[in-house]
Amino acid sequence: MTQIQSVNKKEGGSFSLPKGLPSFKTNIPNSLPSLTISTNKNYEKEIPFFPEEESYNEPPALPILNNFPANFQKKGPLFVRTDDYSKMISCVDTMQEYIKESPEIIMMLKNLEKNSEIEFKSYLKNLEDIQRKLIYIDNLLFEAMK
Repeated sequence: MTQIQSVNKKEGGSFSLPKGLPSFKTNIPNSLPSLTISTNKNYEKEIPFFPEEESYNEPPALPILNNFPANFQKKGPLFVRTDDYSKMISCVDTMQEYIKESPEIIMMLKNLEKNSEIEFKSYLKNLEDIQRKLIYIDNLLFEAMK
């Protein structure tokens, strides 16, 4: 306790700790009141009536499925064979690779489409140029023949 008091004094506060335990006033009597026993023979009036709880009704049983075959047999093996499992894993791996490659392929197709449009436009431009030149030559030849 002296350490706490010294810390408080160093900080500049005046603080003192209580000495001993605090006293609490209690109003508990030393003896309990006596129990009065009724001499009345008609106990039913004094005993409160508590209605019985409602009985628990069980839910109805689940219906029997009539369309389900009674002689149902599982077909095929219960466990997956290791060679089948390895095939499935390899298929899953290849699908994952395809999924990873698909954005690249889509970009390539879009670029191919753009490039084909550009090439098609240049092809049309060249054809129109050739057609103009042929018409010019044709006009020159027919003018010379007149």
